[in-house]
Amino acid sequence: MQKTMGSRHLALSCALLGTLYGPVPSAVAAPAAALIDASELGLRDDLAWLADRGLINLGLGTWPLPRARVTSALDARRLGLWSSADLDALARVRNALSRLDEPLLLSWRVNTARHPVSDAGLAERARNQASIQVQPETDAAAAVRLRLGVQELPLASTPSQVTLDGSYAALSLPGAIVAIGALDRWWGPARYASPILGNAAPAVPALTLTRSDDAAPESTVLSWIGRWSYEISVGRPSHYQPSGPTTIGIRLSAQPLPGLELGLSRYIYFGGEGRPDSFGALRNALFANSNNDDPTDGEDPSNEIAGIDLRWAVPLASATWVGYAHFAGEDEANGSPSQWFGTVGLQLKHATENHRVEWTVEGTDTSPDHWFGLRSDNRSPAYRHGVYVAGHYHQGLPVGAFIGGGGTLGSLGVAWTPIDSPLALRYEARLWRANVSRQGSEPINVAYGQPGRVDGLSLQGAGMTRTLRWHLGLAVQRASGGTQPGRHDVGLIGGIEWVLREP
Repeated sequence: MQKTMGSRHLALSCALLGTLYGPVPSAVAAPAAALIDASELGLRDDLAWLADRGLINLGLGTWPLPRARVTSALDARRLGLWSSADLDALARVRNALSRLDEPLLLSWRVNTARHPVSDAGLAERARNQASIQVQPETDAAAAVRLRLGVQELPLASTPSQVTLDGSYAALSLPGAIVAIGALDRWWGPARYASPILGNAAPAVPALTLTRSDDAAPESTVLSWIGRWSYEISVGRPSHYQPSGPTTIGIRLSAQPLPGLELGLSRYIYFGGEGRPDSFGALRNALFANSNNDDPTDGEDPSNEIAGIDLRWAVPLASATWVGYAHFAGEDEANGSPSQWFGTVGLQLKHATENHRVEWTVEGTDTSPDHWFGLRSDNRSPAYRHGVYVAGHYHQGLPVGAFIGGGGTLGSLGVAWTPIDSPLALRYEARLWRANVSRQGSEPINVAYGQPGRVDGLSLQGAGMTRTLRWHLGLAVQRASGGTQPGRHDVGLIGGIEWVLREP
């Protein structure tokens, strides 16, 4: 019975994918199918530097990112006078893209204090993890990556120490890429926390369709939309209650003005054991008829989070300012999101003679309609649901902002990147403070489910050679309510990758 339910979900969801998949002339060559991980934070920063300065046109609010989009953006980069900082960012992007082609890698990651993920970078979700990555050579229309890992003392509440996180197979179609796998994802413009979809939890295995190019519509009627893209996914979380639900992710993004990127997102939990699973129920979920106040009309068909985000970069002669906001609604009223929460942030990017420097201040509130204390606490924490009792968590870790629901977070960080560094060095320091589970204990949140204040400090460095990449940092997290069992206040986070065979 469960297999039949899943088949119906998949069939209708694939039909939904088809509504955004239009005909493209057959003369168009199929682009590369490779995807760039959300955890490639250094590459993300380098691309953002170039995009924010107006040197390339590239949307950066949806990850994984098709490599074909990056290649197209670099090929069409703005010509003219580039500074040494700009040229350094471009060189780092090219080196990173070259490294992504390595056919055989061995890696080891460590998180001695077992601190939960606290930013958009590489997620160390266990005290120790070793993995081997294999990427067989394929033609330009396909990409395959197998990453087999073994974890010691994982943070997630999973009975297995073996993981395939980071594995995927993708196929390039005319104008689109279809992929299946378990990849870390990130929606929105924020640097440290994504209200709807972040990388704190193990990836939900999913079938995904995304636009391979983000070119603007050729129609004069629609040209005002600017560069645009979409992502649609159908997933199946593991170790979830109720068991066997389907997740449906829908995201649209556009760049109607230079430097401005807008995004619309929906993430839906549908079906599962004991839940409505008919085509009618799925239709109601997709059309936001998800609150049945009259019990005679049937059960609520789904649980979902939907939101809007924007990111606006303003390049000036001496610096670039970037402002962003990402707001999400956890309930539905009259077909629209309600009970809002979210993230706001501001960045300042500038260059000295020898460094690129990026300052970030960011705040996140996951208590609906709380707005950082401007309104009273009369709502339940975000990410909680009465029927989908595992909430917006996967294996106990938050799918959205890393603090989980019912908390506030403030961060101040600075990243500096030496220009023309032979070892591609980069550094980052960050201070943050969070009030977590403010309305009481959250057993479903194994990251920060105990009420109290958490003060955090992160100092990190990274670098790479042709056959070796490393990152190492000091992580400090002091909780006012006492350290959670199995964790320490201070620990090392880091990892190393060895290239065992070059292309």
